[in-house]
Amino acid sequence: MGMYLESEASTENPNIFYTNQLEVISYIQICTSLLSIFGAGSVILVVLGKRKVRSQDVYPLFNLCLADLLASLFIFSSAVTYTKHTTGGTVSESCAITTGFAAGFYMSSFSLSALYAYEVYLRVKSRLQSKRYSISSLSTTWYHRFNLKYLCYVLSWVVPVAGSVALMITVQDEGSGDSIDDPCANYECLLMFHQQNDLCLNSSRLGDEGRIVAKVLFIVPLILAMVAILVIYILTFKLFRKVQKSGGVFSTKQHEAVTDVRNKGLMYSAVFTFCWIPALVLGLISLSDHVEVQNIYWLVIVQCLTATLQGFLNCVIYGWNRRNFRAVKSRKDSYISVKYSTRNNNSYGSLQDASDPT
Repeated sequence: MGMYLESEASTENPNIFYTNQLEVISYIQICTSLLSIFGAGSVILVVLGKRKVRSQDVYPLFNLCLADLLASLFIFSSAVTYTKHTTGGTVSESCAITTGFAAGFYMSSFSLSALYAYEVYLRVKSRLQSKRYSISSLSTTWYHRFNLKYLCYVLSWVVPVAGSVALMITVQDEGSGDSIDDPCANYECLLMFHQQNDLCLNSSRLGDEGRIVAKVLFIVPLILAMVAILVIYILTFKLFRKVQKSGGVFSTKQHEAVTDVRNKGLMYSAVFTFCWIPALVLGLISLSDHVEVQNIYWLVIVQCLTATLQGFLNCVIYGWNRRNFRAVKSRKDSYISVKYSTRNNNSYGSLQDASDPT
């Protein structure tokens, strides 16, 4: 980074973020990551305290919140490191690794969110078919054979984290010639998409093509997760509505249950999209070298606000907003309540539990 000319580092350069702008980004990431740490951590503490980690109702939620918690912790650590080293006049050599872990855990959360949606679909399908045909199809799906379910979870954790950390270590600068007067010092401490023409990336060992590959490896799983989550919840809603109508008479309570399933699916998809659509747009824009860095600063701010809030929003909609999770907190067994409602032929109650299965 010492190769920069004085004119390149001047405040007139449109292809570099200024120190005060980066400080604003770091403070935003500190605040939003703290909210996510608090939110995801609260869910994890409840689950661990009630010893419900391996519960079929809670396991998908626990994994998702754990990924959110770890990502938020590394985001917080990196942002604090940027603030500390920049104001203290030193250069950090650890940020490439910490931001690598953060990116990896976020990618894990993409696949874990899709797995959560798929678990919902299977649980709804199993409970509704069990009620209709007196059999359970859950044990016959490929997903639950030979512990493939747990293999999917392992791969969701290992592959993104390992790949992201390996890439970030490659991106890490040599560091020996860095100076705190360089506007690019500690640049890697802030997790965000950097433009191809961002001057602070000129010394990256990945080069232009390598940086594009790194971005694509983040963007593609994100797009796949967005599409998968939306499609799975649409299929869940259609299945739920189909089985409801198969009984002939469509009561008011059944209509309310169908509406509840639809609204939940839309809410889960909308929150995921809200968190990551700014990052997706920024990532796609960053593949071009025709957009000046200063022109997208506002989008970077929006991305920092929404993406790092994922842990907090997930804890609300997947955890505290759900009846079954609140039942776990209050020592109630959601399985018992489902079994009781089924035994008493309360179709609305059992279907309502099926719509809120995890």
